[in-house]
Amino acid sequence: MRSRSVPCPTPITGGADLSPRVRALIDGVRDGFSLERPFYTDPELFALDLEKVWRRHWLYVCMGCQIANPGDYVTYQLGTDRIIVIRGDDGVVRAMANVCTHRGSIICAEHAGNARALVCPYHAWVYGRDGELRAARMMPADFDRAAYGLAKVRCEMIAGFVFVAFSDQAPDLATWRAEFEPHLAAYQTDRLKVAVSKTYDCASNWKLLAENFRECYHCHSGHPEYIRAVIGSGMHEPREKVDAEHQRARAAWRAQGVGLDSVDYEDANGDWHYSARYPFAPGFRTMSEDGARVAPLLGRLPSEDVGIYSIVMYPNLWMDAPPDHLMTMRVTPRAADRCEVRFDWFVHADAREGVDYDPAKVAWFWTVTGEQDVRLCEDNQAGVASPRYRPGPYAPVEGGPRHVIRWYLRQLVKP
Repeated sequence: MRSRSVPCPTPITGGADLSPRVRALIDGVRDGFSLERPFYTDPELFALDLEKVWRRHWLYVCMGCQIANPGDYVTYQLGTDRIIVIRGDDGVVRAMANVCTHRGSIICAEHAGNARALVCPYHAWVYGRDGELRAARMMPADFDRAAYGLAKVRCEMIAGFVFVAFSDQAPDLATWRAEFEPHLAAYQTDRLKVAVSKTYDCASNWKLLAENFRECYHCHSGHPEYIRAVIGSGMHEPREKVDAEHQRARAAWRAQGVGLDSVDYEDANGDWHYSARYPFAPGFRTMSEDGARVAPLLGRLPSEDVGIYSIVMYPNLWMDAPPDHLMTMRVTPRAADRCEVRFDWFVHADAREGVDYDPAKVAWFWTVTGEQDVRLCEDNQAGVASPRYRPGPYAPVEGGPRHVIRWYLRQLVKP
């Protein structure tokens, strides 16, 4: 028997440009319930996700230290749109289409590398690190090279985080900069080095990952390592114990001048981000197998007793920063039932591998936890794809997934 619908506090209106079928699906969503099966499985809805959500918001691509030198680049793909993010000779990080302006071949086939120049492998047109066309062999003498540079893509770097936007509709990042730079300053996130990188091909719709990473209802059954390390995450500890540790931690952070303010922000354009600092369980100082530090303190942190600083930015960035390393998770949709999940771990720029840190120990915690989440989301997708699936009610502790869905639906109905 289906549960009774809970009235939506604010109806999802708009969407005059949507097909009647999609509009009917949106109208049928019950607030406080997961979505109907087509939202997680249907190619038409997936195409709308790319156009209405992913192309209209800033997307995290990498950290600046991953393209630290002139000519260092990474490639990124959203749907069929391919770009290159490269550091120029002037030190500026730029994004441009990974599409030759001659006959459209991709230029950089590798995920990352260093290029003295960007050379199309098809007919050897040569572009500078700024995207300008430098040479087009065998073209006529009056050929205007200046008119055939690589198409520019919006790109910003804030506190070492590199973002791109695939359209002009993405809102300004000034609020993100103002709210997060002060908190990130002590971590010196612009002075990091890569310790480990791992990429997973996850057989799940991207929204199931977004819902999963916004709740800890599943932590007790799905993440024994996580609930051992983060107090309150298992939701089974005595409330008095959890509250006492939060009070102790906040007093310690306040005495050290560590930022305590959480951020929960959404503007009229739908830009949404969140941050919070929360404590470890007693005996833990970082996200590691035994709770002991695995690398030198980041930046100019005053001590190891600073808990975990966490950032979420819809639709694709999740970050956790314990005192000795920083982990970013980047999600990219690939199909209605598939997405790419990339984890990167960073340590202090001066840390020496094999001396100051062991990459395997740095990556242990989120490798275990992240792979558990990938498996959970793949099982979730497999069940949602069944014709016997019906949307289920969120528990009171699942406010995060409920927020994800409300935010997502508001993006779909925007013109």
